[in-house]
Amino acid sequence: MEAIIECAAGLDVHQGSVVACVILGAAGRRPSREVRSFGAMRKDLAALREWLLEKGVTHVGMKARASTGSRCMLPWKALSA
Repeated sequence: MEAIIECAAGLDVHQGSVVACVILGAAGRRPSREVRSFGAMRKDLAALREWLLEKGVTHVGMKARASTGSRCMLPWKALSA
């Protein structure tokens, strides 16, 4: 399979935290992975945004359940700013 995205992240949104996993990997190379946890307050989400930008993340996916679906809006807004 050919890699089409070299730097992506997945977010798992909890009530009081967001766990982020960044996958970095150029085509033809084994990808590397880094996981960090952030709080759910605005300053924490701003730090998450800055970390993703520093890593060069171009695509983000978020895990959402019925119980946490509305909580995904805050990280989404922070990343969209």
